[in-house]
Amino acid sequence: MTMNQWFAYMYLDLNIELPPLLLLMVRLMVRLDQLNLALELLPPRLLA
Repeated sequence: MTMNQWFAYMYLDLNIELPPLLLLMVRLMVRLDQLNLALELLPPRLLA
């Protein structure tokens, strides 16, 4: 299961109340995941 699928699953399953800290961690992990993806899409010369 990818991070995005897991996030969507967690979001759809919010009948269980998530602790705010856990929700924050999930959001942070998704943001890091998106940042990672963005970095992979950058031309290599920008990272050099």
